[in-house]
Amino acid sequence: MKASAFLPVQKKRTNIIISAYGRGGSTWLEAMLKAYPNVVSFYEPLSAAYQYMCKDLNFGQYHYLKPQEKKPKAINFFKGLFSQKKFAFEMINNFDRKVSLYQFRNREVNLFKFIRLNTLLPWLENNLIHSPTILLLRHPCAVVNSQINYAKNKTYNGSWTPNDKFEIDSFTQNGFDKKDFAEILSNISSNEERLAAWWSINTKIALEQCKNTHVVFYENLLESPRGELSKIFKIFNLDIQYLDQCLSKSQTPSPTSLNSPSEHNSRLEYWTHNLSQTQITDILSIVNRFGLGHLYNESISPLVDESFRNYTSVQC
Repeated sequence: MKASAFLPVQKKRTNIIISAYGRGGSTWLEAMLKAYPNVVSFYEPLSAAYQYMCKDLNFGQYHYLKPQEKKPKAINFFKGLFSQKKFAFEMINNFDRKVSLYQFRNREVNLFKFIRLNTLLPWLENNLIHSPTILLLRHPCAVVNSQINYAKNKTYNGSWTPNDKFEIDSFTQNGFDKKDFAEILSNISSNEERLAAWWSINTKIALEQCKNTHVVFYENLLESPRGELSKIFKIFNLDIQYLDQCLSKSQTPSPTSLNSPSEHNSRLEYWTHNLSQTQITDILSIVNRFGLGHLYNESISPLVDESFRNYTSVQC
């Protein structure tokens, strides 16, 4: 629906974009930031549920556009979304929060949460968005384990099914150079390897082709929520007096979480007990072959060192 129907109050608002790969903790981070006063969250604007809004774009689940590519229809779609001139009402009314007309008119922060944006981020950054994007990363083994469990859960009707084939052309036909990774992708034989390849492609594009991202590791957010949220508050000039209000949500699992442990140590280690050593080896082998082994290994924590600062272009 068009936002003009809400007769919005004219005021300067902050746009915050969270971009992550599916089952990477983005709904949990969104829940924390939604606790900030006068926030309206736009949940998964690229979801299949809203394809009628961008049907002319022919976007697949993970779409890639070259940064210099001219796509007027895509520009118009994202301009309408980020200016709130065109959006679906269901995007802002999800899970435990319903947005009233009063709340919408008086919002001060627009929060956009995506799990299908990583591969479009370089194009968006080059053509439209100029403020930092929060790029949330989670251990590939944890992500793959969660995707497998999600697909088994009938409540969520998960889309990461073991029988899906890895269709390289469904992604690379739009400009991503597949020749460098053709051998990796052509030799994929297991579901874990396929999911690890999707994690790697989504992560590699966002990390290596974007210049204005603030990288947040899920594990660091779980271990030190105050420190990680404080950085986000500083980047987006949020009022620090509301930090504890947002932190209060860090102890609550997200609305899309499965029946995994709630204690933070158990949540970090869950995949180490749930995946076999063969599965872990297969996942990390794919990650290494994509050149991302410097981010994660069999340890539950990210491998953050000084060289990684080259990726994090927003300094706190």
